[in-house]
Amino acid sequence: MSIFKDIYDIGKDVGEGASKKIEESRRKAELLTDPPPRVKENFMFREQLVEDLRRQIVAAEKTEDNKFLLSGFGGVGKTTVARALYHKLKDQCKQIGWVECRENGDLRASLLAAIDTGAQEQTDDNERFRQIKRLLRSATGETVLFLDNVDQPDPLLDQLTGYDITLVVTSRMERVEGYRSVPIPQLSENQCVKLFCDYCESPLSDQDAPVVWELVRLVSCHTLAVRLLAKGIPAGMGLAEYLDKLKTEGFKFPRLRFGTSHDRAERTVVGHLKKLFDLAKLDEEQTRVMQNLALMADSRTLPFEVREWIGCGENTLAALVRTGWLTQTGEGYEVHPLVREIVLLDPVPVEAVEQFLDFVTYKAYFQDGEDYRAVQFKLGIVEAVLKQVADRLEEKRNTAALYNSLGNVYDVQGEYARAEIYHKRALNILIKASGEDNLDTASIYNNLGIVYDEQGEYTQAEKCYWKALNIQRKILGENHPDTAGSYDELGAVYNHQGICVQAEVSHKKALAIRLKVLGEGHPDTANSYNNLGAVYYAQGKYVLAEECYQKALAIRLEVQGEDHLDTASSYDNLGSIYGKREEYTQAEKFFHKTLDIRLKVLGKDHPDTASSYNNLGFAYECQKKYDEAVELLLKAWKTRKQKLGSEHPETNRTKNNLRNCFPHIDHGDQDFDTWLNNQ
Repeated sequence: MSIFKDIYDIGKDVGEGASKKIEESRRKAELLTDPPPRVKENFMFREQLVEDLRRQIVAAEKTEDNKFLLSGFGGVGKTTVARALYHKLKDQCKQIGWVECRENGDLRASLLAAIDTGAQEQTDDNERFRQIKRLLRSATGETVLFLDNVDQPDPLLDQLTGYDITLVVTSRMERVEGYRSVPIPQLSENQCVKLFCDYCESPLSDQDAPVVWELVRLVSCHTLAVRLLAKGIPAGMGLAEYLDKLKTEGFKFPRLRFGTSHDRAERTVVGHLKKLFDLAKLDEEQTRVMQNLALMADSRTLPFEVREWIGCGENTLAALVRTGWLTQTGEGYEVHPLVREIVLLDPVPVEAVEQFLDFVTYKAYFQDGEDYRAVQFKLGIVEAVLKQVADRLEEKRNTAALYNSLGNVYDVQGEYARAEIYHKRALNILIKASGEDNLDTASIYNNLGIVYDEQGEYTQAEKCYWKALNIQRKILGENHPDTAGSYDELGAVYNHQGICVQAEVSHKKALAIRLKVLGEGHPDTANSYNNLGAVYYAQGKYVLAEECYQKALAIRLEVQGEDHLDTASSYDNLGSIYGKREEYTQAEKFFHKTLDIRLKVLGKDHPDTASSYNNLGFAYECQKKYDEAVELLLKAWKTRKQKLGSEHPETNRTKNNLRNCFPHIDHGDQDFDTWLNNQ
């Protein structure tokens, strides 16, 4: 029996025994994404609607009619209903997820930003998205996925109807093929009056009751407008005076018959709310902050760190929360989509966001060690800002630096096409402003070469590296660390193309410069020894490779210590050398050292740790220590399957190693695939 059906049937019982059964039947759902903020029940007045929806979802669990569209015009409270429904369901299903659709309407990008596949940083978006689709396709009917704020048609909505999961979509669209439409109605006048009183911080008397009713009717019971009216009462102003002021200013919603797809009505609502925003008369700092937050709120919740990003005090944010233009949750700050539209009706001056763009370029906006979703969320914010202001950014060095910084971030994320776009933009700005022969241009050529190299476009990469090198030699001379870095990059791209002689020449030049300028004991010198060793390894010159790897290791031990990841890499390289020579006892020794460091620094679930499990397991396999080999290879396979996906080449490599060990271990009468799936 499914968990949904189990809870639904038990819920028909009454009394203490039934409650106990319900608690026993519940199990904590596996979260596919971060959860949305909780809803304050007394602000909803839709408890019965949420409960009815929960029952409909339960009843539809094993049917084909399990795709729901919660439709309504902007500001009616669709997200509030969906959030409350999420928190009612999260203890009653196997898996649950919440995805906020970005304002650009790209549902694919929203899924990538929200769902963590555990992939390596340099797994590109196409592979990540394939992993997400495999994850959703393999999910059962006990999985619920919420897609919030999907306000335009998207082919993915149709594709997802074929998956055996329950989908709950909130949208301003009235109908979507394949989805059961559930219109979210407006609150009644009586409910809006109660809502107004809940939001209003000023004490209200019995004499204020008729005024509250008139204010509610003034905005035709529009939920968001009621909140803004209640929170926007100027300090020291009575309610009747407030009403008169609004009337004098001509603020009044016409009696619109709101419809979910009535564009005219939507525009009218935005226009009237804009008038209310103008009446709020925010000061210069509050306006700047609202402009920043509106630009950044491509996804709904902005973290508390946003205060540092845009440089504003808590008092400013508290004032905006108090007056209703901003909402504070346990996770951060939210700008309602309609409020965002209101603020962005007037173009935001570039000067208003310069502090944020400076923070992205030069400060710790992107931090080392952040996981993929955190970086993607931040990139989404930057892209949302640039979408509004990029055409007004002056072509100056700061803009080039911003684009170069973004290119580097996309490169680390494995999004090489996006990285290439931003590095090219930066390069064009710099060449136009300062010409070809400057060190900043050389740096961007080098970054662009790395992107081409990682995409396998070696000819293009080589051209970029040569341009960087020629500029550096011209300005810095031959004997400079930056020049050595370009020689090293050239050597790597030659090695990737199998041009080992050229690779060796370039790495030797880099090494000679670093020995002369930095000395024998510098980490960059160790890198040159390591790179030269890789060339010798590719040529099958294992004695020379070992010599270089040993030198790199000695420097790293001296300068970086035993527990550094570069040291672990050196141990791993040496283990591979001994493995090639079939000296498996020595290989085992070095792979053990690598594993110990990676376990200590990275933990047992990191892909690099899995690589060490695999290498050490392979060394045991070659020595016919099959039981020890299988124990380690299983750890590697499970981690790689979780982090990289079941179809990744590294996962399959470990699987093949296990297959080779399989005939030599006790597996009963199971075939290999059955045995592996039971592990």
